[in-house]
Amino acid sequence: MLAIKPGSGLLLLLSLGINQVQASEWYVEPSANVRTEFDDNIRLLPNNTADAYGFIAGLTANSGIRSEVYNVGIKTGVDVYEYWGQSNLDRQNFNFGLNSEYLWTEKHRLGLEIDYVRDTSLTSELLTTGNLGNQVGRQSLTVAPNWTYALSAAQSLKAGYSHQDVSYDKNSTNYLSSYLIDSVDLTYSHQWNPAWQYFATLGAYRYDLVDAPTTIDNFSANVGADYLYSETLSFNFMVGARETESQFGFAITPEQQALYNFLNIPSATKSSSLGSLFSVGMKKQFEVANLNLSYARNTSPTGGGVVLETDSFNGNYEHKLTEQLRAQLRTEISLNSSTSSATSTYNRDYYGVEPKLIWNFNRQADVVLGYRYRTQNYTATNVSASGNTFYLYVNYAWDKILGNPF
Repeated sequence: MLAIKPGSGLLLLLSLGINQVQASEWYVEPSANVRTEFDDNIRLLPNNTADAYGFIAGLTANSGIRSEVYNVGIKTGVDVYEYWGQSNLDRQNFNFGLNSEYLWTEKHRLGLEIDYVRDTSLTSELLTTGNLGNQVGRQSLTVAPNWTYALSAAQSLKAGYSHQDVSYDKNSTNYLSSYLIDSVDLTYSHQWNPAWQYFATLGAYRYDLVDAPTTIDNFSANVGADYLYSETLSFNFMVGARETESQFGFAITPEQQALYNFLNIPSATKSSSLGSLFSVGMKKQFEVANLNLSYARNTSPTGGGVVLETDSFNGNYEHKLTEQLRAQLRTEISLNSSTSSATSTYNRDYYGVEPKLIWNFNRQADVVLGYRYRTQNYTATNVSASGNTFYLYVNYAWDKILGNPF
């Protein structure tokens, strides 16, 4: 189902007319990391009986070319996981991303984002369905063109379209469903003054299951603002509303559908719901620390055949202990419920907390020692689980390699 055509990025650049403009420079930023960890419930199972010891190695490269009229960035990465103590945990994750912008005229800016990820449910499902019990291969391809029009020096319109294709490997233990998402959005933004920026957005998306006649349409509208109170303190907020139309069908033959129509029996369950959307956030920079807090309600398409309404809280506090040593604390809360009353299988509360110490060994290398606690509870069935992870990893980033102008 998923396929990336060779040379698609080059064709994009040619179509935008980049071949007519001389690039100013190219760059490459490679980095690597190695990690060892111990986890007493890596799959978050209610009755876990075995610990897991893991070793993870990863390579990432950011590269691109840029000039005064265009910027093309490419990010590639691969992570290899090896575990002992439990089976079916080894995996290889791969990702490729392209982000390009082209200044067509003084007022028109074109952009394109392409994102391809090959991973497994152990990586991708933690904050959506929480289905980590059986590792299932997953591929995701997203293609998202956009257009920005400058109404004035302070006002702009941005229109975007996105197509996402998510597919899961088929096997006897897979309870996740492949799906497609097509979305459109239109955003108006206004930089009122150096401190205030306002925005308003209209959006819609359609969620389609690939192997079942299930369709969910979501429509939304919101307004918000970013406020720079001072050089060290900023706020943001958004408020809006959504309408969700859901249709859960059954995989039946045309003959069965004709019989259902003749007997006036519905072959699908339909429902609709209204809901609120909002977010509020704060960023504060202290002399030797920084604090980021955010709380938001939004909708999340999933591989469980449902769209979830998610209340999420994220906090990140970092304190500089010495010139080379930092302490960091991250917290996350995710409260999920289906946008349709027809199903509550993946209604779930998830909590996580992660303190760690970061030692800047030198300008290029970091050594990180950390601990993570996770717990989740499926509210419909009252099935819960928790897990503890201890880890140590090293990051190494090479100096940016810059090419001569050409």
